[in-house]
This record gives sequence, C-alpha cells and structure tokens, in this order.
Amino acid sequence: SKVMGLDLAEQYAYWRLYKKGDDLKRHKDRESCEYSTTMCLGYSKEGDSWPMFVDPSLSGVCLPNGYVSENKPGIGVHMQPGDLIAYKGCVLEHWREPFEGDFMAQVFLHYNDKNGPYGKNRFDSRPMLGLPSDFKK
Repeated sequence: SKVMGLDLAEQYAYWRLYKKGDDLKRHKDRESCEYSTTMCLGYSKEGDSWPMFVDPSLSGVCLPNGYVSENKPGIGVHMQPGDLIAYKGCVLEHWREPFEGDFMAQVFLHYNDKNGPYGKNRFDSRPMLGLPSDFKK
C-alpha cells in the first residue's frame, strides 16, 4: 500500500521453483492480480540473474535500455535474492525468456485496490488466504 500509494487488499500468494529451460510467456494478469509483486528467493548459483521483462510502453512509462522479445520492446529487470519488484499486472505485459541456470525460487504476492474496479474481489474467490486455487466458494 505504501509503495503504490493505494489502499490495497491481499488476494493470494504462491511460490515457484523454476528449472533450466523454463520460461514465462508474455502476458497480462487477470483481475485478481491488479497489483503484483515478484520476489527472488534464490538461485542455484551465486551471481545468477534471471530477468523478468516488462513492456512499459503500455503504461506510458519510458525506461532506457530497451529489449526486444517476440518483436515487441521490453525492459529486463534483474533481481538477486531478496529483491522485489512491484508492478500493475493487469496493465503491463511481462514475461521471462528461457532460464539458463539450474534452478531459481520466486514468490508472488498479488493485491487489488480496495477502491478500484476489482476492489470487491477478495482472495481470488477463495473464502480465505492460504487455500489452493481449486478451493473456490
């Protein structure tokens, strides 16, 4: 809430262990991920970095050092363990190219603006935090 300057409500969280060759297709998030954070938990080797790419042109933000993936521009954000980025998941296209390391752990935390268009959607349609995605009301 402090970083985004909004009154945010928790939606859901999950973590993932990526392995060599994994990628993340270019996409925008669904309504339960209006505001997203991604934190690097660690890599198999110190010094590894696996950037998450964002396309800032969709938000009107202009960043230097452009990168082209699938013939569209983007900016690679490199993260080391403990680094976190926050972004508007429903607005910014984001992706990762194939991972070249052995493994990498990542945690994702998703929020919605309590006063925004998705503010009434709580816990990604689950009765409470901590339940798996297939546990719906």
